[in-house]
Amino acid sequence: MTVPHVILIDAKFIWSQEEVEDFRAMWECGLSLFEIAEQMNEDPDDIALLAIDQAKKRKIGGQTT
Repeated sequence: MTVPHVILIDAKFIWSQEEVEDFRAMWECGLSLFEIAEQMNEDPDDIALLAIDQAKKRKIGGQTT
C-alpha cells in the first residue's frame, strides 16, 4: 500500500467577507497576486487559491497584466 500525499496542508481556506472584498477590490485595481499578498500580509499561494475560488464563482475577471 502506498502512503497518500496530502497537499496544501498549511493553506488558508477560511476567509472573512471583509478579506474577500478587500481582495476583489485590489484585484479589480489590477494588483498582482504578489502585490495583493503583500498588502493583505498573506502568503501568495493562499492569495492564488482565493483568486481561483473567486474566478470559479465568477466574482472576478481575468487580468491582462
